[in-house]
Amino acid sequence: MRSFASGRGLSDPRPLPGPGPRGRDMSHMSTVCVFRDVFPGVFRDAFPGVRARGGTIPTMSAPANRSGAVTARPPVGRGRRPFGEVRQAVLQAAAQTLFEAGIAGFTVERVARRAGVSRVTVHKHWPSRGALALDAFTDTFHIDLAFHDTGDVRRDLREILGAFARLLASKPAGPAFAQLLGAAQIDADLAEAIRERYVAPRRRAVLDILDAARERGEIPADVDVTVMVDMMWGACYNRLLMPGLTGTLTEDFARSVVDMALAGACASPRA
Repeated sequence: MRSFASGRGLSDPRPLPGPGPRGRDMSHMSTVCVFRDVFPGVFRDAFPGVRARGGTIPTMSAPANRSGAVTARPPVGRGRRPFGEVRQAVLQAAAQTLFEAGIAGFTVERVARRAGVSRVTVHKHWPSRGALALDAFTDTFHIDLAFHDTGDVRRDLREILGAFARLLASKPAGPAFAQLLGAAQIDADLAEAIRERYVAPRRRAVLDILDAARERGEIPADVDVTVMVDMMWGACYNRLLMPGLTGTLTEDFARSVVDMALAGACASPRA
């Protein structure tokens, strides 16, 4: 038997000429040519739509399935996602993990897998799992920093501390934040994040309101307003962290704390 393509017998051991167009080795095409010319029917079934002679051999980019239909390649990915999209996906995954598994089951690996990103991406933007958990918490609840000074310090403090108590008395916010505070005792990065990004700006806003109230004469000039803040917020944290011993954190409790703090500040004499 001889190949129409090569003019040589199939058993001829001599190789076909190797160099093809542009110097490429085309010897591998001899088998395809023989197959095409000797078995045109089989070739036609395997590569529908391609002529038995002189046609172009289909490439692997469009393989044929058993039915003879040419299947398309899977769609090409869209490439790297914008950072804003990645960040939001990570924060959502982190919040879901925190609320479902708590801080004990909160790991970068679980968050990354849930968000569809690598652990390297997560570690690149968050120094620790605790810092990531805090960001997820604050992003979820969109805690408002717009503390308004209406000129009535009692009204302002009752509103601010009442909102704080309302948030932490709810689920999953309260239990999650309590766990973050506990984890901060052994996670330096989380402790710094809570102090600098959560507590400090809110504390400063309340101190500004108290300073303005002192200038208006609502609070005596010699009152240490930092002690007032510690008394009011400390009482709420105490009930958040030890509800079984101290009672439940409620808005009414927070408002009562404000009233008592102002009463003590305005009482005289003071040493």
